[in-house]
Amino acid sequence: MVIFDFDGVIVDSERLANAVLARMVSALGRPMDAAEAARRFTGKVTRDCLDLIERDLGVALPPGFAADYEDAITAAYDAELVPVDGIVPVLDTLRGPRCIASGSSHPRIAHALRVVGLGHHFGGAVFSAEEVPRGKPAPDVFLHAAARMGIEAARCVVVEDSITGVTGARAAGMPVFGLVGTFGADELAAAGARPVAAPGDLLREPLFRAAAGLG
Repeated sequence: MVIFDFDGVIVDSERLANAVLARMVSALGRPMDAAEAARRFTGKVTRDCLDLIERDLGVALPPGFAADYEDAITAAYDAELVPVDGIVPVLDTLRGPRCIASGSSHPRIAHALRVVGLGHHFGGAVFSAEEVPRGKPAPDVFLHAAARMGIEAARCVVVEDSITGVTGARAAGMPVFGLVGTFGADELAAAGARPVAAPGDLLREPLFRAAAGLG
């Protein structure tokens, strides 16, 4: 089985979410740009991101910050969200079982899939870190996804784009391909991934092809 991360692997959402978060944090008096937000928050569940922001600020976030953040992301998705370049031909090629294991919430994933029209590739096989005690870099969501799909962890291959996600997949005992983007090939390799420059490169990898039912 192939387990896909969602943000930055299926949809090009991280640049949008990180820009929103950087803008909102800066408005609270802690200057931050989208590049810093990407390095600090990519791959983490929202609750962990908000905890990090509170530590930076030294005070609790204003009431309604989390809800305002979700509203801003929804608006950004409606206006600009697109699939990750090159992922659609890969999804069209898959023959074996596949699922999503994401740090995003179910409502956010469902909305994003509607916007880009890719929900049919996964059906109900969508799992969120909100279902488990710990988000990435803990292995919980990957192990949960494998268990729910009825497939041994050792028979799963993960596609990730963040160090946080790669670390979680490796902790789950799953081989992982790392899409180069926010993090470079050397960083992803150091975390335990096999780096790939673009989604289409996955189709040339024997391990991915076997997991994807492509022989």
